[in-house]
Amino acid sequence: MKLGAFKVHAVSDGFFHLDGGQMFSVVPKVLWEKRIPADHRNRLKLGLTSLVIQTGRENILVETGIGDKFDAKYSEIYGIEHASNLPDELRKIGLAPDDIDIVINTHLHFDHCGWNVRNDGGKLVPSFPRARYLIQRGDWEDAHHATERNRASYLESFFEPALGQTEFLDGDTEIVPGVRVEVGPGHTRWMQCVRVESEGQMVYYPSDLLPTIAQVIGANLPKHKIDGLDIWPLLVGQRGAQNPHEAYFFYGVPFGVWVGAELESVRTSRWKLILPHTYRTLGGHKPGMDGWPGQYQRQPVLEPELYDMANDMEERYNVAAKHPEEVRKMLALAEQCREDLGDLACQRKGSGVREPGRVAE
Repeated sequence: MKLGAFKVHAVSDGFFHLDGGQMFSVVPKVLWEKRIPADHRNRLKLGLTSLVIQTGRENILVETGIGDKFDAKYSEIYGIEHASNLPDELRKIGLAPDDIDIVINTHLHFDHCGWNVRNDGGKLVPSFPRARYLIQRGDWEDAHHATERNRASYLESFFEPALGQTEFLDGDTEIVPGVRVEVGPGHTRWMQCVRVESEGQMVYYPSDLLPTIAQVIGANLPKHKIDGLDIWPLLVGQRGAQNPHEAYFFYGVPFGVWVGAELESVRTSRWKLILPHTYRTLGGHKPGMDGWPGQYQRQPVLEPELYDMANDMEERYNVAAKHPEEVRKMLALAEQCREDLGDLACQRKGSGVREPGRVAE
């Protein structure tokens, strides 16, 4: 594809498979499998697509796929399919490993850095001997201090042997004129997206940031109102783009109640308003252990409490008396939410509440 004075190519390292529940989290399978059917092991087929940017001066490779270093066991677990692979795809567009000047890894999960290095007679060496490898310093550090939650995704043997050619970035950075990386936390804390611009045209590579891309691919949105709003202008940095969410609303289910929920708080960019409700707290008592519950206390919030989240993330200082106008504004937002979703604390049923979807037997 021609992009202004640049050439941009999508190249594939094949496909692999991940568990459908892992990919869609709390979304019921009966909903997502209509669009993306799972295999007999409940896995979804996922593409391994890299981006090649040819500026006329540099050949830049964004992502290096999953590679060829998994043994037979893990290749089967992840259902890796290499009908095509990255080295062959690069050759098809006339590029040898020595032709790559820059490698950008958006993050270091194994399906994004698999060809950073290759096996050369039993020794792992950089696959692209002339390239500068660019990664956010924070993601490199996270990869080397992995937790139980993400340890399976970071495999040091996939990227550590290229350390001598690796350069660490600290935040948004221009790589070359027309190509820059922008940190987009979400999938990982330090994941970087890639913006490519030339002669008024732009391509944006968001990597794993987008769990759903309805707006981007032109998919039909649900007929009923949903909480999700389009944040694409923010992702691509459109001038003047704003968060489309005026506020976020937090509901809680009172202990022992099985139907309905109470509106407990409202959050805007700076302020958080805690609404009157009763909550559970350990109140300094030891938490439960070995299957035995802790000794909870029930504490009431009798009046609205306002906290300045820009300066008091721990919510230690109630500043409602100092900012009555902010309290008034946020109470109005709470009332709008009650009209839509209801509030058990006020015995209100919202006009937007509807029966959950059900699957016919």
